[in-house]
Amino acid sequence: MWFMWCWKRLRETKKPTGTQQPVGSRRHLCQDWCRGCRQFWVFGPYFLKNKMVVCCWRLRGSIDVELARFIALMQEKNMAITCHGQQQLRVLGLTSSTKSMQPSDLFVAVPGAHFDPLEHLDQIASAGLTVIMGERPVNDDRFVWLQVPHARRALALAAAIFFPGQPNLCVGVTGTNGKTSTVDLLRQIWSGAGINAASLGTLGLVRGGMEPQPGMTTPDQIALHKMLHTLSQEGCQHLAMEVSSHGLHQHRVDGVTFQSGAFTNLSRDHLDYHVSMEAYLEAKLELVRRCIRKNGLLASAATGEAAIAIHAACEKSGVRLWDYHKQDLNFFGFKVMSLSAEGAKVHITSQGHLQCVTVPFIARFQLENLALAAVLAFDAGLELGHLALAMSGLQAVRGRMEFVGRHACGAAVFVDYAHTPDALETALKSLRQSEQFERIGVVFGCGGDRDRGKRPMMGEVAAAHADFSIVTDDNPRSEDPQTIRDAILATHPRAIECGDRKEAICLGIKMLSNQDVLLVAGKGHEQGQVVGGKTLPFDDADIVRTFLAEHG
Repeated sequence: MWFMWCWKRLRETKKPTGTQQPVGSRRHLCQDWCRGCRQFWVFGPYFLKNKMVVCCWRLRGSIDVELARFIALMQEKNMAITCHGQQQLRVLGLTSSTKSMQPSDLFVAVPGAHFDPLEHLDQIASAGLTVIMGERPVNDDRFVWLQVPHARRALALAAAIFFPGQPNLCVGVTGTNGKTSTVDLLRQIWSGAGINAASLGTLGLVRGGMEPQPGMTTPDQIALHKMLHTLSQEGCQHLAMEVSSHGLHQHRVDGVTFQSGAFTNLSRDHLDYHVSMEAYLEAKLELVRRCIRKNGLLASAATGEAAIAIHAACEKSGVRLWDYHKQDLNFFGFKVMSLSAEGAKVHITSQGHLQCVTVPFIARFQLENLALAAVLAFDAGLELGHLALAMSGLQAVRGRMEFVGRHACGAAVFVDYAHTPDALETALKSLRQSEQFERIGVVFGCGGDRDRGKRPMMGEVAAAHADFSIVTDDNPRSEDPQTIRDAILATHPRAIECGDRKEAICLGIKMLSNQDVLLVAGKGHEQGQVVGGKTLPFDDADIVRTFLAEHG
């Protein structure tokens, strides 16, 4: 009876329509149905596997596709691919990890720095996999081999085939600082205008009315496309996502259709990975060269050589450019009219029309991020009046120049994610320019196992722009924390050293007097301190709130 009911239910289901219909449409319907009943998948593979309907309640693709069809789809995405072996096999899932293999998965052999999956062919075969895709040939009769010129890019395009759904509008934001704020503000604007929107990045996957899901700046290829597919199925219309230099260099976002994007700024970071600023910039520019569609918009607030390179890349790629520092006022204008402790008044304009908005931000770099978010929302079709209304309801982004509270003496305490020399300088300068604080104090450190060259630079910045500084620990990871602090103190001998971050924050608050301000920098939204191989619970903002509650 169960079998007959399931089969009857499947036959009665209407065939989907629209651009997001996967190759195996009946497979797609069955997966949707599984998500509701959560039972049919147990029986599905047994009696439906030959009808292009294979139900799965785990990480599998949305299609059951013959290998020949998969190859054709990859070629349609401009991926050169050669098949060595029979093409009549079917592939049901996708993986690039030897730790998460299921029978009939397509295995993509992505070489790592210290691990080559092709050295574990026996393990792959024992898991029931018969198709491998990668760059190096496999001389093993147990497998059908798909040879591609670039395994990481091939993995991303394959993930886009297995998980074809995406929100109607995707916007990618890159840059050294400000990515998280820009995508969060853009999501808030869309949500305020009544659009079902989400943001994805350092703060995780954030959607209105739902608890944020933890994540990383740019997820891996399979996780990202599965996430986009799920968002599409759940009715998400617009997505703003951070695109890191690592994600671009490793082709994690290939296969995502970006209608527009933003480049916030460029300063020193991640040189432990990219080695040089030139390579770092080149990685960032791939958002323009490879990801944003032709005639899409790139909004930029970058300056100097980065701005010149961005302009050239946009021109060559056929991408429209809106420069915050050289605004096309006929298209969209954003001007800060006044700045105070309560926030800022800004004017947004287009073709002679003007709207005045008050927003709760006190730092100019926050307003630059807002400008990028605003022009992207406007370009996506939001009318000026609706944009102004949505902007008036904006809230501060968690851990980004976030006002946490006031001491009984009247001094203010802010928490910010600033963990690069440029970000720290920008944050401290913004507090100084507000002209409402007598003295500026800062609590900061530097992360372990990361760019060592920026540590003395951070010390120089604090020495130049803060009235008092406390150097503490910030995710030392496997390094000796004392060594990290010494590198900072070498250029800032006047700073107070306090390795215990909680004690450092409390000491900083104790040093405040009327009209002072303390910036707790480096961790922002983070809720853990990474020491050795462990992540210990730690939240800068919670430490501040607790101290203020107990000591006024």
